[in-house]
Amino acid sequence: MRSDVYTTDGYLSLIKLSEEDKDNYIELLKQISEINGFYDNPDNVELVWRTAFSRNELDYSIYDASGEYCGNIVLNHWEEPTPEIGIDLVEPKRNKGIAAKCIKLLARRVYEERNDIEHFILRVSSGNPHSRHMIEKMGAIYIGEEETLIKLAMKVIKDVMEGEDYKKVQDRYREFLEKKPEAEKEVVYRYKLTSDVF
Repeated sequence: MRSDVYTTDGYLSLIKLSEEDKDNYIELLKQISEINGFYDNPDNVELVWRTAFSRNELDYSIYDASGEYCGNIVLNHWEEPTPEIGIDLVEPKRNKGIAAKCIKLLARRVYEERNDIEHFILRVSSGNPHSRHMIEKMGAIYIGEEETLIKLAMKVIKDVMEGEDYKKVQDRYREFLEKKPEAEKEVVYRYKLTSDVF
């Protein structure tokens, strides 16, 4: 077991993301990426890896008791009274109850450290009913919905790009929708997780 464990329940450990985790982290991103081949380019890999350490968030790798990498959990807006928890697991570790345990593990630890936490925010795609069920089963409370990141990005791009550049982006977006037509109707559900459930 590494010495930089942030919190553990004896079976799952959250460990601050470090250089040791790079290969596992990139493999996880490959598995969840919607852009085929993006992580085959070493320049993209290096850019994403550097970016992981420049965002204003706390990133933790998840390991089980046997030392196997399970995924990544992140605390966004960690300085605010309503930080957001995000989690991604590698394929073999999904649907085993790990996500709910890790979310509660992280929330409990942060809540113990700080007395200004109102609640935690969890987000899930409408296209991911399994994760939505898991979040609701944990006791999180639905508080609304918002547009997906790609839809928001397209709005911003429309405001800042013109002419041929914007047309290229539109064409790529149309290609994306042809491959994933359900994304047109997809939204993001927002939940709040309060201390009484962890």
